[in-house]
Amino acid sequence: MNAKSETNPGTVSVSDDWRFRSHVRTLVLMAATVLGIYLCYLMALPFLPAITWALALAVLFSPFQRRLEARRIHPGLAAAVSVSCRASWED
Repeated sequence: MNAKSETNPGTVSVSDDWRFRSHVRTLVLMAATVLGIYLCYLMALPFLPAITWALALAVLFSPFQRRLEARRIHPGLAAAVSVSCRASWED
């Protein structure tokens, strides 16, 4: 036996550690996850301007809808009035 195996027989050197299947599997899964996130970003990219405008208008008109709901108007009717005001405002 050599001196390395006598001192600590259960250890593996760092260079041999990356050869294990679990590490390779982890790296492959990490790469697939990064690729999947990038592909999702590319698919969502054309919709980002519309999502941004929708978010901005929702923040802008939420006080108006809350005032309508505070007047004891049914929430569905308040939403319909708020959406129609937004639609007429955009024309």
